[in-house]
Amino acid sequence: SVQLAWRRRQPDADIVALDRGDDLAPLRTATAVVLAMPVDAIAGLVPHLPALAPEAAFITDTGSTKRAIVAAAVEAGET
Repeated sequence: SVQLAWRRRQPDADIVALDRGDDLAPLRTATAVVLAMPVDAIAGLVPHLPALAPEAAFITDTGSTKRAIVAAAVEAGET
């Protein structure tokens, strides 16, 4: 998993996994965000990421296709 690989490389990292319905407050202080959810959910979240994760210097996803995700980022002015 992404979490296990990250922990191997950064054993002191504070890693928080969020699921549907969880409080998104931990994103406010995240410096890195990995979005692992269906592509349509990622695309729907992209426009909100600047407000949800203002400190994130690194945001990536595990979506199977990038077209909808990139289109959402372009539309939100995040590219």
